Amino acid sequence: GADARVLSICFAVLFWVAGFDVLYALQDIEFDSREGLHSIPRFLGVGPSLWVARAFHLAMAGFLLVGYHVFGMGGWYLAGLALCVAVLGYEHAIVRKDDLSRLNVAFFNLNGVVSIAFCLFTYIDLLLRGRRVGARRALELAGRSVLDVNDDIIRWLGEQGVLLQAWTFTHSYPHCWRCHKPVIFRATDQ
Repeated sequence: GADARVLSICFAVLFWVAGFDVLYALQDIEFDSREGLHSIPRFLGVGPSLWVARAFHLAMAGFLLVGYHVFGMGGWYLAGLALCVAVLGYEHAIVRKDDLSRLNVAFFNLNGVVSIAFCLFTYIDLLLRGRRVGARRALELAGRSVLDVNDDIIRWLGEQGVLLQAWTFTHSYPHCWRCHKPVIFRATDQ
């Protein structure tokens, strides 16, 4: 079944995207007005929209902090969260009501830094805490068909506390026209 803890990360991403989307939409206020499009910047104006974007990014940080608690993350995760908050703070500092000239830097460059930094620090946290498929475990599964190891992998990820969700998905594999068995493609040395 679904793990409700993942909602903290989903909401964090939702508010992160909403925050930088509001910032990016600042450059389209005139177009939105002319074309009759609805956007937060068109409705509120530049100054209040900047505050909405800040509130969205603050909510993102809050949900990532909830993720820290519900997933039992460690210090590297918190360091990554702190770095992301600092970068977002800088992003909001360089985009001002009376000067939108650095909007592209804020939107493209700094949001790229946020995504990569958060992913990297989260990975380091998980790696240093031993929450990954170790070489020994991978060797135990080596050589077995993917159809045979799915349940073992799902069970092992659940035991490690890193399985977010598992469900049955009916997928139509390509089948051999002669024997009618599923065809599983494997990389081989050529």
